[in-house]
Amino acid sequence: FLNDVVQGLARVGTARAARPLAALLGAVPDFAARRAVDGLVALGEPSVLPLVEVLADPARRKWAVMGLGELRDPRAVLPLLEWLDESAAVADAIVAIGPPAILPLLSVLPHRETEILGLLLALGEASIEPAVGLLGRPGASGVAEEVLAYFGEASVGPLLARIEALDPLLQEGLIGVHVGNGVASLIGEGVLLPLYAFAHGNPVPRVLGEEVEPIV
Repeated sequence: FLNDVVQGLARVGTARAARPLAALLGAVPDFAARRAVDGLVALGEPSVLPLVEVLADPARRKWAVMGLGELRDPRAVLPLLEWLDESAAVADAIVAIGPPAILPLLSVLPHRETEILGLLLALGEASIEPAVGLLGRPGASGVAEEVLAYFGEASVGPLLARIEALDPLLQEGLIGVHVGNGVASLIGEGVLLPLYAFAHGNPVPRVLGEEVEPIV
C-alpha cells in the first residue's frame, strides 16, 4: 500500500507532493524510498526544505542526504554540515553540490576548520579564488593558506590578481606578510619566486608562461 502511495505522489509532479513524499522516507521499504527520492529530485527546488526538515530523523536521514546531494541546492549545505560526523555520505552530498557550496562553507569559519578544509579541497580548484579572498581575515587565514598550498601553482594566478588590484604601496607589504607566514613557502617556488619578482618590480611569470609587468 505504501509503495502505491509513493508512486502516486511521485506522479503528481507538483510542489504539493514534496512534503508528503519526504514524510514517507524511512517508513517504506528501501526500493520505495528510492522512488520517493527520485520523485523529490524530479520536483526540484520545492523539495529542498522538506528534505532538510527530515534530516533530524535517523530513519529518514540517509534518504534526505541522498536527495539533497542530487538536488545540488546550496541552501542544503549548512543543514547537511550539522550531520557531517554521522556518515561519509553527508560529505559526498555537500561535495556533489559543487562550487555553490563554497561560500556557505566559508561562512562557518573559524568553526569546524578541519572539516571545512577537507570539503574545500574535495571541491577542487574552484576553492582557490574564495581562499584568496580569505587571506587576512581573522580566524580564516589558516584555512585559506592550506587551500592555496594544496593546489600549488594553480593558486599563483588568483594570488597575483589580488595583488595587482591593490594600491602599489600596499602590494609589497601584502606579499611580505603572506611569504612570511608560510603561504608561498608551502606552495613552493611556483609562488615564492613570482611573488618576490612582483614585489621587487620585475616581470611576473604566469602559470601559462606569459609575463605581466607589475604595477608601478
